[in-house]
Amino acid sequence: WGDLPKAMLTLFNSIAGGLDWHEALTPLGEVDNFYVAVFIFYISVTSLAVLNVITGVFCESAREAAESDRDLSMQKHMVRRQEYVDKVKELFKDIDLDGCNQLTFDEFEEHFTDEASIAFFAALDIDSEEAWDLFRLIDADGGGCLDIDEFVTGCLRLRGAAKSLEIAKLLKMGTKQE
Repeated sequence: WGDLPKAMLTLFNSIAGGLDWHEALTPLGEVDNFYVAVFIFYISVTSLAVLNVITGVFCESAREAAESDRDLSMQKHMVRRQEYVDKVKELFKDIDLDGCNQLTFDEFEEHFTDEASIAFFAALDIDSEEAWDLFRLIDADGGGCLDIDEFVTGCLRLRGAAKSLEIAKLLKMGTKQE
């Protein structure tokens, strides 16, 4: 151990792996057991502090990665939704034969004779078997004509499989009508 600079070097080597703890501890035991206890306390505190810092850095890195994954997932969902909306708007323009930005049932039904249109609806996760039922479901205000916003909103509502919330809404509407 020697003088102060040698003692500091011994402490550093003890925690950095350059010196075995037993080699540093044996001379301290010959002087006084109090110094042994202080040395063990020093090793414990510095080792735990280093482990805590390393663990903290690892946990923070994992948290940041998880947060970026969540943000990326939300961003992908928003992009997919916008792509879907763009495709539905494109379909609306294809169906709107007279270009008046309103779809009548006749225009809507006529569009379902085309195999490409049926495939397009299928690609949008919308079953086009019953044109009238589909039109009626999309026509939220019951006006008999669809504008582009009503068409996009209706297609978004009908997209994919029914969710439990939608089924609960239907059940509640059914009990109100009784």
